[in-house]
Amino acid sequence: MRRRATPRMVRMRGVGGLILWASAVTSAVFPLVGARTDAWYPVRALAGPVAVIAAIALVAVTDVAERRRRRNAVPTSQ
Repeated sequence: MRRRATPRMVRMRGVGGLILWASAVTSAVFPLVGARTDAWYPVRALAGPVAVIAAIALVAVTDVAERRRRRNAVPTSQ
């Protein structure tokens, strides 16, 4: 049986995708505008690998939480 994604999981995957997109755009724009490397290093570091790791971690943590929630289902009132 196929696993169905919950609305929270779909939303977090979307946020992760937006983070990856913003990281790619930011990394591509810096060389085009001629930003000095030394002055913008913290922003480039955050927009590069740190953003990619954050997006992957966000989706992974949400997926683990959804699996845990599904396994320990709270019984509803009858």
